[in-house]
Amino acid sequence: MNNPTLEKINKIFKYAMALIVFLWIILENFVVFSRFASLSFPWSEEVFKMVFIWLIFIGCALAAVDNKHIEISVLTDALHGRAKIILKIVQNVFMLIFIAVLLVQSYNICKIQLTLGQISDILRLPLYFTSGAMIVGAAAWLIVTIWKIAVYTKEAINYKEAA
Repeated sequence: MNNPTLEKINKIFKYAMALIVFLWIILENFVVFSRFASLSFPWSEEVFKMVFIWLIFIGCALAAVDNKHIEISVLTDALHGRAKIILKIVQNVFMLIFIAVLLVQSYNICKIQLTLGQISDILRLPLYFTSGAMIVGAAAWLIVTIWKIAVYTKEAINYKEAA
């Protein structure tokens, strides 16, 4: 990564996700075992859905930092040197376009939910809380992708062929 700020943010997100998953597992076990006592917690399903959406979108940003997104590596593996770096730039530019569309649409969904005052069925929480995960995750993913484009561009400019 070679960027101390990005590394700190990455670490914070990883710890936050680990804590969320840990609490999710505890809650899930509590709900399962409470069924043996004939207790039901209908709110738990809503909590699980909301938390899962947050995990997915934060995970997208983390996957981008660690280059863990799915890619077809046939062309990437076939290229070497500056051509490979340029291909990575092009890939990230396409990713940037996708993320920008995701971010704009997520914002629009959130705005509609806020305007209409939509709330969840059981917990009565504002739905924009869940949609906000898309905005936070996409914004973090966008920042990482812009950073990667800058790093690859600098690498392509400074690339020297081995003698």
